Amino acid sequence: MQLWKDIAQAFYYTVAPIAILFVAIGYWRGKRLEAAKWAFQLYEKFYEEDTFKKIRSILDSDESEQSAIDELVRNESSKFTDYLNFFDFIAYLKLISTRCLVITLAA
Repeated sequence: MQLWKDIAQAFYYTVAPIAILFVAIGYWRGKRLEAAKWAFQLYEKFYEEDTFKKIRSILDSDESEQSAIDELVRNESSKFTDYLNFFDFIAYLKLISTRCLVITLAA
């Protein structure tokens, strides 16, 4: 009877760490996939939707268009504010991800 108990215990101590490793790998893959989805959504919102195209075209123009940039900043339309808030949101996401990484590594 003791032999079977020892075999079961050895099996448990062998299989449990392997199972934990597989679960951890699955978790990290899921997190990476979720981060990729977020990045793709942010890319779509910034480059493919019409929301920021006009603002982006003004800011990316040559220096001869400096008057358009000055007017944009002076008038500070809601679209320009949304444009700046978009980058504020991305900076906030980066801050959160950095904090989560530090907390995860410290744990």
